[in-house]
Formats: sequence, structure tokens, C-alpha cells
Amino acid sequence: MANVKISELPAATTPLDGSNTFPIVQGGITKQAALDSIGFLQTGTGATLRTAKAKMADIVSVKDFGAVGDGVTNDLTAFQNAANSSSVSQVYVPAGSYYLSAVPTVSGTVTWVINRNATFTGSTILTYVNNRIVSNGGYRSIESDPAFYNGIFGYLEQNSVLSAYGTMGLHGSVRTNGGTGGASEADIAVSAFGYNDLQGGSGGLWGLYSTVVRAPAGGGGAILGATHGIEIDVANMGATVPIYPSAPFAAGLTAGAWICSGGEVSVPSAGGVPGIASVGLAIIQNDSQTVPTAKFDKGILFHNTAISGTDGATGTGVAVAFATGHSMLWFNNSTQACAEITVTGRTLANNNMRMDFSDSGILFQDRTSGVNAFAIVKVASMVNGINVTGSITGSPVKISAVGTDTNIDLMLEAKGTGFIDFRSKALAGTASASAGYLPVKINGTAYKLQLFNT
Repeated sequence: MANVKISELPAATTPLDGSNTFPIVQGGITKQAALDSIGFLQTGTGATLRTAKAKMADIVSVKDFGAVGDGVTNDLTAFQNAANSSSVSQVYVPAGSYYLSAVPTVSGTVTWVINRNATFTGSTILTYVNNRIVSNGGYRSIESDPAFYNGIFGYLEQNSVLSAYGTMGLHGSVRTNGGTGGASEADIAVSAFGYNDLQGGSGGLWGLYSTVVRAPAGGGGAILGATHGIEIDVANMGATVPIYPSAPFAAGLTAGAWICSGGEVSVPSAGGVPGIASVGLAIIQNDSQTVPTAKFDKGILFHNTAISGTDGATGTGVAVAFATGHSMLWFNNSTQACAEITVTGRTLANNNMRMDFSDSGILFQDRTSGVNAFAIVKVASMVNGINVTGSITGSPVKISAVGTDTNIDLMLEAKGTGFIDFRSKALAGTASASAGYLPVKINGTAYKLQLFNT
């Protein structure tokens, strides 16, 4: 075809492979070139010239191996060949409906990169067997193997923006000296943000959600590895910086976890000032009606060597710190408060008391000196004790001996040569007006103490 323009050549009727050539104009001269010769130059400083074929080979697609994606044609072979075709570990799944008659057999590990408009039909879908799965916003495009989930937590993969599988699914790492160093800078390794603005909906929003399941014992025996819903590790390689309930924002502090309200929320234009959050931390039995045995063995546990100052046997350490005015409040199985332990006042440094459950019993002590102000002492094989009973108007307050013995003495014992000093007006008077006797024992001997009217 002499003297024929390139634009006048007939169109190719089938795609060209690498062995075909086609005319190009280079330096004003018409030449023939194969696909391997067509160049590609990325935009940007430092970009180097590559062939168009090498550029397109960067991404392997299941379409490259004949996947149809019509929801009817079995695309299993195309998926398997794409995954095993090259050293490239990522396989792209474009939009479409893919029917897979079985789980794709993959040699090694491959990452399936799935378009948000890609879905799967048939009884088998992509699973996590020797695979990692990443979706860029799919709607039910990635679902876990039903046999693996076995009907539990099946909603976790729905509408996922990102899903990953492996020994470490997601990882974030930052270093503060790589930032701007500004006073208000807060570098974050992993961040999650949610905004619940669905009006009238009965669902909910979770900023972070973690679910782990310990499988039952199988043919190989019990599952011995630990199962944690979340673990937060913090390491302080500098000086210890103590914080206090009234000053929790000490410079240089290290904390395992903060649960904060507010979070620098600006006042919404149509909303209002942020209110009081319902609870800082709740330990809840989920699905309690359907699985009544799903409980925690302990609500909160402190490792015996985790708190500074004690090893669990000697010394003392602060496991929980409250500010004055904070209380521990118990409720019945409704909304009614029924018991409370609280601390009131703002000058407790001058009234610094401690309640100590020791081997001796329950001791109420001065925290500074350690002197007992009041003690409830337990003895071996104890069967008797004491009650202090309040009174209504016009009735006496009662201190009474209680226990299994039929007759129980009530002993008042002074120390050393000290006296038992009765400071009651009923005992003050003269011997001229006798009013009866008070039975007492001194060193085990019974006496009658004569009383006189005033």
C-alpha cells in the first residue's frame, strides 16, 4: 500500500499480540514496531522510559486469563491461572459477577484486589485459604467462607472498604520526628472515625470493632494459644511521670489506654454543645438472651506484678485512683441505687485514712503513721461476733454479741492501767439514792457495779 496514510489503513479485527507489528512515525520516518517497542514515560521528575507492555504487566487481572464475569460462566480456571501466572502477587478482579464452582487453587500467597462492583455467585466464593483479600469499597463483594464462620459474626465482612487476611492483617507505623514538630501535632499510627447521622435508624455505629473467637477443641486437642479481643502495649524508656485524678495531662506521660469524652468536638451548626456520654467503659454480656453462658470469669484483673510498688505479696501500689467526690455505686436489677462507697471533701490531706484488709482483719488506719484507728480482728475458728444496731427516735443504740454460742460475754478491755471510763449522766451521782446494779466481769470474775440516781 504505497503512499497510504496510517489513518487510511484498515482497522485490525482482533487484538494484537506481541508478535504483531504496526506502523509508527518516528523522527518523520514511518517504521514498524511491535508492542514491546512502544514506550511509556510516567509523569514526574526522575521517571524513566519503559515499554507499554511492561507497564501493563504490572497488574494481573482475571480478565487477562479469560474471566467473563457474567454470573453464569464458570470463571474458576481464569482465577486460578491468574493467581499462578506470574511472580506478581496481586490479582485484580474488575467489576462483574463471577461464578466460581470451587475455591481457586493457589500456589503460594496471592492478594486479590477486588473492585467495589465485583460480586460472586455460586456456592463457593473467595476465601482466606492461602489468600489475602483487599476490597476498595465492595458491597458484600468479600464474604468469609460460610464453613469457617459457621453462622457467627457473619456481618463483619459486609460493606467492607478494606479487608485483609494474614498473620498481621493491618499495620500502621509512625515516628514523631518525621512530622512537623508543631506544638499541636498529634501523630497517629491507626485512626478510625465514624459519624452517626442516620435519623430514625435502629442500628448503630462503632468507631472500632474487634471480634475474636477461640475454636472448640478438635481432633488435635485443645486450642492452647491465647485469644485476645484487643491488646494495647506501652513501653516507657524514659523517666516515670506520675499523673493524678486532678492532673491527668502531665507532660511526658505514658498510658496504656485513654477513654476520653468530647474529643475536641466543635459545636455543630444545627446541633448543640456535646452532652454527657453514657459510660466510659462497660463490660457487658452480649447476646445474653440467646447464649446465657457467655460470661467473663472476671470483670477486671490486675496482674500481681503489674502495679509499681508491689509484687502482689509485699508493698502496696495504686491499682485504681479516684478523685474526691467520686464513688462506687451499686444498683439493683432495675435503675435504683442501693449501696455506695464514696469520698467527700476537698482537704483530705489532713484526714488521710486507709481501710486495709490484712491478715489481721479489717484495719482502719492513718495513712501517714499506720496507726489503727479502728480494727475488726478475725480469730481462728471464729463463731461469735458483734452487731452495732442503729435506733429510731426514743430508742437506744445497741451493741450486741452474736454467734452460735448460747451465752456470749461482751468484753470491754482497756490497755495497761487504763480505765473503762463511763461518760454517762446516768452514772453520775451519790450513794444516797440507789437505782440498781450493772453486772460486769473483771478478769473473768463477776461483779455488780452499784448505780445511783442523780
